[in-house]
Amino acid sequence: MARFERHSKEGIELHKMFQTEPVAAALFLCGPVYRDMIVFYDKHDHVISTLNLCLECGFLATKQTGYLDVDFIVLDWLVDFLFENGHTVERKGRKYMQPGWLEKREEFIKNRDQSIQ
Repeated sequence: MARFERHSKEGIELHKMFQTEPVAAALFLCGPVYRDMIVFYDKHDHVISTLNLCLECGFLATKQTGYLDVDFIVLDWLVDFLFENGHTVERKGRKYMQPGWLEKREEFIKNRDQSIQ
């Protein structure tokens, strides 16, 4: 278990991770089993939110907002982040993202941005 301050390197990385716009939600057909959780505290150490994680199927959810839309890039980033910070993630080494998906994502964003202009 690790704890990070909001403005620490890890806290900023976690914030960036969940600000990443999903291009194609990572949806799987299994029911999530939440074995992991990220807990968010205020400056007085009171729990303000929790993020439930099912790293088996990629579902992320909070009590306040329900399911979080994330794509494969964020799932891979999250698994790597957790592993690098001491979590013994059982899926380490398995990548959610399939070969060629990153290029498709970048192409989608480029085409989408051009169509907005």
